[in-house]
Amino acid sequence: MCIRDRDKTVRVWDYEKKSLEVMGVYDEEAFGVAFHPSGFHIVAGFASRLCFINIIDKELVAYKEIPLKECRVVEFSHGGHMVAAATGNTTHIFNFYTGECPSNFIFRGQETTITALCWTPDDTEFFTANWTGTINKYKLHAGTSEVIYTLKGITITSLAEAINKEKLLYATTVDKKIREYKGKAITATMDSGVALGNLILTRNLQYAVAGVEEKQKPGALRVYMYPFSGEFAQVEAHGLEVRRVRMSYNGNYLFSAGADGTLFVFELKRAYKGEEIRIVNSSDILYSRKELEKKQKQIENLTIDNKEKFEEDEKNFDEERKVKRLEIQRLKEELEEETRLYDEYIASFEEERKAGIHRHNDKVQKLMDNYDQIKDNEKLQYKERMKEEEDKMQELDKEMKTQTDIHNKIMEEARRRHIEMMQELEREHRERLEAIKEDKDNLEKTMAESEEKYMEQRMKIEDEMSKRLDKESIKNYTEIPVSYTHLRAHETVLDLVCRLLLEKKKKKKK
Repeated sequence: MCIRDRDKTVRVWDYEKKSLEVMGVYDEEAFGVAFHPSGFHIVAGFASRLCFINIIDKELVAYKEIPLKECRVVEFSHGGHMVAAATGNTTHIFNFYTGECPSNFIFRGQETTITALCWTPDDTEFFTANWTGTINKYKLHAGTSEVIYTLKGITITSLAEAINKEKLLYATTVDKKIREYKGKAITATMDSGVALGNLILTRNLQYAVAGVEEKQKPGALRVYMYPFSGEFAQVEAHGLEVRRVRMSYNGNYLFSAGADGTLFVFELKRAYKGEEIRIVNSSDILYSRKELEKKQKQIENLTIDNKEKFEEDEKNFDEERKVKRLEIQRLKEELEEETRLYDEYIASFEEERKAGIHRHNDKVQKLMDNYDQIKDNEKLQYKERMKEEEDKMQELDKEMKTQTDIHNKIMEEARRRHIEMMQELEREHRERLEAIKEDKDNLEKTMAESEEKYMEQRMKIEDEMSKRLDKESIKNYTEIPVSYTHLRAHETVLDLVCRLLLEKKKKKKK
């Protein structure tokens, strides 16, 4: 089991072995703690942060810190995969294994500070209650909330849900009553007669346990048969009111912590039908009376030792204080001497500074006197340079004008020569065209004459052939030589004429 204390510690006890397993000391008090179902993790809410803690090798190691202030209500889900942390009127639902809290898992339905929180058995919904008596129901994945009931200013101290099909919710309030809710209606109210704090229901729903929370009065535990009938068994345990009541996961042990600083471990016995309900103090307790007296004696001895040590430290402190006073006096004298030397150094430095300023002013005055003369000289030199530049510019302009005239003449001569050349070429081209046209006319005339001669010769040959055919038989007709004066394949009339003329010239040469 895990407990928090005002001495800024978080302790993990093995209630079966009666030993303190782990203790962590922190810089501020924890307002609320929750123990993971596996027994290896803790979530603690401090004044300035929410810590996720691992239990590793007899040591509490914080592996994640979230800046949530004063989380007084911290509860793990039944599966341990989520943890709810309430601060003010806001509830944050964290994925325990990643430490993430999505924006849709931040619920702000309550108007005032949240005082109690409980999960539904399937971990898909949870309930919260506040100082003004309002109970809200939240659906995680839907991200919705609804008001179950409002008691108009009556503070709710705890919530507990019965793990059954009826889905009944129970709440204890400061007006000394236990109320049963189903849906949005109160189905039953039982007057307890005293203000009850934490209320828990066993997993088998055989009984319920609540702690009496009357201020400045002895704290008792009440065990009610379930369903509630008004009958209960009461065990006087604490000297002051009961602050927390918890049960082990197997249902065999009951733990209660009181405002008097005591922690009780009870062993639960099964009550059969017809028997009284019994809560028996465990035969093994975390601290026996002898151990407590031994610790008190140790505290007294330590107090005496501390007093003696304090007196001795006070004496040593007085001696050291005298030595320190002498040391301070010596340091004061050294400081005064260093201050005197520093003042002298400052005075000499001031004189040197004034002399330097005087020299600087003289130099500035000389420069001011020479400034006008230097300025006039600079102006004169500037005018002379400008005049030289103007003369150079005029010479360059003249030279440029001369070069431009020469260029224009060259361009004009080239243009004239180009025009004459073009005219000459055009004349030669025209003459050449006329010569070609004349040759063409002569050629056409020659061709016409050749064609006439060809036609006349052809007519003669045809006449001769006709005469031969009449005289000779058809048998000898094939021996007549073939004339090649006819057009050949792909041969025009002009080609035929040229060929005939060439053949004629060859015959003449022979």
